[in-house]
Amino acid sequence: MQKCANIKLFVLVMIIVIGVQGTYLGYTVGVLTSLERRFEISSQKSGSLLSCYDIGHTLAVLFVGYFGAKGHKPRWTAAGVIASAFAMFGLALPVLIYGTVTYDKSKIYNHEQYVSENMCRWRSNQPSSSSPTKEQCLREASEHTGAYVIMMVSQIIAGIAAAPFNTLAYVYVDDNLVNRQQSPLYLGLLTSMYAFGPALGFGLSSLTTRVYASPGNAPDGLNINSTHWVGAWWIGFLICGTLYLLCSIPLLMFPKNLVEPEHSYEMEPLRTGSHPADDSQDTTDDGPIKRLCISLKDFPSAIWTLARNPIFMSMVVGWIFGSYLVGGYATYLPKYIETQYGRSASAADFYAGFISIGSVAVSTALGGFLLTRFNIQPRAATLCLAGSCGINVLVLMVSLSI
Repeated sequence: MQKCANIKLFVLVMIIVIGVQGTYLGYTVGVLTSLERRFEISSQKSGSLLSCYDIGHTLAVLFVGYFGAKGHKPRWTAAGVIASAFAMFGLALPVLIYGTVTYDKSKIYNHEQYVSENMCRWRSNQPSSSSPTKEQCLREASEHTGAYVIMMVSQIIAGIAAAPFNTLAYVYVDDNLVNRQQSPLYLGLLTSMYAFGPALGFGLSSLTTRVYASPGNAPDGLNINSTHWVGAWWIGFLICGTLYLLCSIPLLMFPKNLVEPEHSYEMEPLRTGSHPADDSQDTTDDGPIKRLCISLKDFPSAIWTLARNPIFMSMVVGWIFGSYLVGGYATYLPKYIETQYGRSASAADFYAGFISIGSVAVSTALGGFLLTRFNIQPRAATLCLAGSCGINVLVLMVSLSI
């Protein structure tokens, strides 16, 4: 295995991991309509469900990036991959606990009777043998709440588990490159998978939403274009969880460093807090508890040092606004196509995936290639970024005026 332990293999494994992560993110958006129909989730609740991933990721990424910087980065990453696998299985868990949605085939054509028996609206002043009872309403409401809570917790775990992917894994690649000029290419490949992945996720959701929630038991008269159709939303989560587990195996076998220390580009740790640049304060021989206490004490100082860096904070603000725009746009794009243009959930997912590949994935991979090919310096790259953002704003304003 040591002969195979090279940076190219690590990048290949991480491309698959980040691809699976992007697939999961895109797939969750693609099956959102099926989840709303199955568990009677409103658009507001579905948005909150998706934001749970960002909440978990935001809470964990700072701590993982800081405390894992001096640790065994591949093992930290592998732990995140394994935790992501359990999160995927947790997202599919409601189908095992509460089962798939079922309809009475003999009553599909009677819309009024269908609605009265499947839409839980209990009215004490209008008793009817075909109307659901209060106990049925409470039982179904409890099931929907339980499934929603399970998925929320799984989303938070998925966000926390993904923290090492775009922090420690990136640093590991950059630190173990012999030729530093290859860094933009490799990191560009990794970043492009955050765009290719959602496109794959939309494609996967377009396939699973064609299958009824209970495969092989679709009622007569109910098809993919019906408003009552619920796709097999749980299949994609099982696929992603299995792929995560497979990817964790090679990650656990990578060493802490791939290159000799004298060839590593790893930067010296930032001296902050009560431990200034004094070689006598070396803590490598201290116990793990003492090192943890020192790291916790220096953590606020390190954050404050970054907060005072104008270049870094400008990049953070730019990423915040960019993520705010793209996140809201991408989250409800399939649903918008489905409702605005009367397309099925499967077709809407396909169109959204095609847009994702064309707009983000290709541009990200192309940017990494250009940076490597022409050795573009940071100042020139920043000017190119500002120019492309300006063009994007102009095109957006023109499209809104049409």
